[in-house]
Amino acid sequence: FFEEVDDQHPVGFLSVLEVFKDGTYTPPESILKLDYHLSYPCVFKVDHTWYMIPETSANKTIELWKCTEFPLKWEKHSNLIENIEAVDSTPFYHEGLWYLFTSTRRDCKKFGDRLDLFFTTDILNPTWQEHPMNPVCRGSQQFRMAGKPFIYKGQLVRPSQDSLKRYGGNIELKAITQLSPTAYEEKLLEVVLPEWNQADDGCHTINVEDNFVVLDAIRLTPKNN
Repeated sequence: FFEEVDDQHPVGFLSVLEVFKDGTYTPPESILKLDYHLSYPCVFKVDHTWYMIPETSANKTIELWKCTEFPLKWEKHSNLIENIEAVDSTPFYHEGLWYLFTSTRRDCKKFGDRLDLFFTTDILNPTWQEHPMNPVCRGSQQFRMAGKPFIYKGQLVRPSQDSLKRYGGNIELKAITQLSPTAYEEKLLEVVLPEWNQADDGCHTINVEDNFVVLDAIRLTPKNN
């Protein structure tokens, strides 16, 4: 699931393709086009049903979409939060609560200068509470989500974007050492740099699922004359 842009639809829309273990993949198919920008499709499952939170900050919403026919057909379920400027919102279920990691533009210059947490018992019918430590992280361009949290060697890991050099410059992997309705702490584990191809100049999302690790990259290509 990824953001796409073309001449016919110059604002971001969402598409999907299937990737196989040998590296081949199907042609992309669009799944959601709206009149405002969409990106960062965060897909997850609740009670055998697939849901998605796309990035919809241009609409000042955090939206929840439900899959009616996987993976191509989606319908709007609800607005999780309204009247908010927030990007790359990422849900995570932990010890009986749904946490929503997001970067708001409240009292800061750019998205990514802070990380905010909200929590609720039921993400489908939420009563959000703002984490008392918000912003749980604050600084400069290093806290925007870069994918779903995942477990690695017994540690809960949060990927975040480091955009100090450029937007989507590289990824930082943070170990979450405390996550509760009253506390949050994380520490830097590792930095992922786009060093696998000389033409690549950035990476800004990573997702881990079973035996798959999927990263994106900014690849510099010559313009067509």
